[in-house]
Amino acid sequence: TANMPTSNTSGGFTGANGLPGDALLSFAGTTYDACRFEFDVVAYDTVLTFNYVFGSDEYTEYVNAGFNDAFGFFISGPGIVGQPNIALIPGGVTPVSIDNVNCASAASAYYVCNEPSGGALCNSANCAQVTTTEYDGFTTLLTAQASVMACDTYHLVLVVADVGDGILDSGVLIANLLAGTASVASVSAVIPGQPN
Repeated sequence: TANMPTSNTSGGFTGANGLPGDALLSFAGTTYDACRFEFDVVAYDTVLTFNYVFGSDEYTEYVNAGFNDAFGFFISGPGIVGQPNIALIPGGVTPVSIDNVNCASAASAYYVCNEPSGGALCNSANCAQVTTTEYDGFTTLLTAQASVMACDTYHLVLVVADVGDGILDSGVLIANLLAGTASVASVSAVIPGQPN
C-alpha cells in the first residue's frame, strides 16, 4: 500500500479495492484483492533463491478465523514439474500465511509480533519490540529456493492476497533474487580496436 504509515498506529490498516483474487493461492481459501507480479529470469547457476518478509494487519485477531491472508512464489520452467510454490516455511512443505506463521503456530520461531499489547494470541512478552511498520505481525526474513538448470529461462509469479474478505491488508517485501552470476573466463577472439 503506497500510503502505509511508518509505525503501527492502527489496529486495522486497510484498502479494500474490490479486485479479484488469484487461484494460485487457493490453498489458503477464497482470495480477494490479489497482487500478482510475473517475470522471467535466466539462471546462471543451479539454484535460484530470494529473501522475503510477509506481513499482515490480519495478525493476530484473525488467525484461524477464516481470514488467512497468504503469499506464494511460484516457479515453472525446464526440470520443474507443474508450478510449485517455493515460499514455504523453512524445513517443510507448508505455505506462508497468517494461519501457518504466527506466535501460536508450530512456526512461531519465524514470526515477529508488532502489537504492543500482544494482540489476540500473543502476550506482551512476545511483542516487546515494536517496529516501524504498520503490519501487526510479519515473518522473519525467509528464503525461497528452487533447483534449476543453468542457462535456462524460468517463469516466476509472486502473488499476495486477502483471504476470506477484501479488507485488512497484507504485503510482502522481497530482496536478493539470485540466479547465479555470469562470468567470463577468457576472451576467445580479439575484437579489432578494443582493449583485450
